Amino acid sequence: MKKNICIVGNNGKEFHLYSLYYKKNKNIVFFAANCPEKLIYPFAGDLYPQGIPILPLKDLNTYIEKYYITDVVFAGSNVSFEYLSVLGQQLFQRGVDLRYSPVARMMLKASKKTIAVCNAVPNVCNHNLIGAIAKTLQNQKLSWLLRPYNYTQFCAKALYVNRFHSSFPPAHQRIQSIFRKFHHNVITGNDFRQVLREGEKQGNFLLVTPPGNDIPFVKPDIYICVLAKNSDFYQHYPGRINVEMANVIVVSGEEDESQLEKIRIVNPNAHIIKENDIGGEMAALLV
Repeated sequence: MKKNICIVGNNGKEFHLYSLYYKKNKNIVFFAANCPEKLIYPFAGDLYPQGIPILPLKDLNTYIEKYYITDVVFAGSNVSFEYLSVLGQQLFQRGVDLRYSPVARMMLKASKKTIAVCNAVPNVCNHNLIGAIAKTLQNQKLSWLLRPYNYTQFCAKALYVNRFHSSFPPAHQRIQSIFRKFHHNVITGNDFRQVLREGEKQGNFLLVTPPGNDIPFVKPDIYICVLAKNSDFYQHYPGRINVEMANVIVVSGEEDESQLEKIRIVNPNAHIIKENDIGGEMAALLV
């Protein structure tokens, strides 16, 4: 039976999944995302000289019927497990299989020491932590690897080096002066493998900060997950995976024993520290 595949995602993770596993697959019909555009050639690959449409996520059910979709691959973030459960039930009723992007296999392997700063839930501010890392490594060359922040950038250029200002969200703009001061590099682009290789050329350390509560696209040596006080991380996908895989968990706000117990249940081996103690512990963490 011929498969017709739709990849659902956001933050560029869907394109990373496509590049790794589906670029030579003739069965990709469309992407579904909140920002409709088109993944153009050559990024779409030789099998798709006309590009691949990115259709509105809200119309997913309509397009599933129109294009006889057999498989939906979810490569998104910032959603609840309840959302995924409902989506899976809706697809199952239409005879469509729901699959998830693989976590470990989505992480590229780096030749340089890699630090990932991730979130358990969306909309957590971690720029103070990123700034502390940049200051701690001020005598080292640090490459900050970023995903582009809109779909136009994905369709524009495979690689940007030292891309500041307009492409950054406000929180990251506040860190730019620190990176300039210590001559660190900022690298972004739509081809994550090129971004990684360029980062390895320019830095002794790599810093990866996925948007929202997504997983890092490079396998980290130091996996840091930031957890806001009283956040219901166990309900968020893929944020809970970040909590489970992290070797360092930074908890912001006052200490909450019930929350700490939940963390210990899903990740008993994690080193848990308070956000206020980051400055004193950062040097030891990065050794």
